[in-house]
Amino acid sequence: MKRPVCEGRFAVSRCADCGRPLRHDEIAITRRLVGRGLQRYYCIACLSRRLGVSQAAVELKITEYREMGCALFCPAKAGE
Repeated sequence: MKRPVCEGRFAVSRCADCGRPLRHDEIAITRRLVGRGLQRYYCIACLSRRLGVSQAAVELKITEYREMGCALFCPAKAGE
C-alpha cells in the first residue's frame, strides 16, 4: 500500500500538521475527503485524527476510490 515519495526534480509536499513527506495517495485522499481546492495536505495519521476516524478507515477509502477508477489516485500495481 505504501508508495515512495518522489524526491527528484519535483517539490515534495509535506503534511501540514507533522511535516512528514507525503505520498501521492495521501494528497489525493485529502483532496477527496476535505476539498479539491486545498493547498495544505495531511498524512494518513493526521488526516484520520482530524476526521475522527481510524487510519484503517482512511486506507480503506483510498482502496475503494482507486478501485472505482478515481482519477486522483494512482492505479494499483500488480501484487498490491
